[in-house]
Amino acid sequence: VHLGLDANTGQVRAALMTHQDVADGDVLAELLGQIPDDEQLDVVGGDGAYDTKLCHAAIAARGATPSIPPREGAAHWSANTPGATGRNDAVHAIARLGRREWKKDSGYHRRSLAENAMYRFNTLTGNCLWARRTESQATEVAIRVAVINRMVDLARPQSVRIA
Repeated sequence: VHLGLDANTGQVRAALMTHQDVADGDVLAELLGQIPDDEQLDVVGGDGAYDTKLCHAAIAARGATPSIPPREGAAHWSANTPGATGRNDAVHAIARLGRREWKKDSGYHRRSLAENAMYRFNTLTGNCLWARRTESQATEVAIRVAVINRMVDLARPQSVRIA
């Protein structure tokens, strides 16, 4: 199960069930495609598995900024490569500031919210699917996501400034 999380609301905005051999980076474009095109995406974050040309191109196509750490020893991509600007900026910043500072400045640590959502998904709904057929499994994942989103909605505090 691959999840796309809105870090501001805690809501799972995209979910996809694939075979276990499918890598996270291979489905990013499909996850982003589940979010309506008229919704502005600000930052798309992920771990080093998302440091691919396909992922950066999908993020650039949505007009978002990537928060993906380039692999160790990463070289700049050609400027005409889709999504190269954001990645090249990260490579340059890491060379100048170091990886730790880049992570702090880029907001990379917000990625842990997605990891927490995946943990919550597995812990609260079980880490294996009950349905046997693929179509039924996809429906089961959608129901589990709806349950998690409802729980997050109910548990999120409503703060109001009074003075």
